[in-house]
Amino acid sequence: MALKIQINSFGRLKTPGIRDATDYYFKLIRTWAEVEEVELKPILVRDKSDASRRKNQEDEAQILKDSIEGSLAKRGYLVLLDEKGKAMSTREWATFIQDVQDQGYRTLHFAI
Repeated sequence: MALKIQINSFGRLKTPGIRDATDYYFKLIRTWAEVEEVELKPILVRDKSDASRRKNQEDEAQILKDSIEGSLAKRGYLVLLDEKGKAMSTREWATFIQDVQDQGYRTLHFAI
């Protein structure tokens, strides 16, 4: 069974160059896996306070959880992407994705 890849993000990806690059890579990936992009509705930031940001993060975490919870229960795997996270080479990503598939996961969720 082929691995399904789902990209979950809050809001729309509108920046023209980034949108074009995303579409290009999705086209390449679709040769090996089903790819789906899911746009989750972001929560408006009312003010810039730390408390407000934390509350928005908690609310968005719940929205993400509600969106993928059923898939995770059916052998889904979640990867949280963050600009402060570990950078990986193309080969490292390929190995990681192959390992996820070899372990029997059906859907690989990336959350941005």
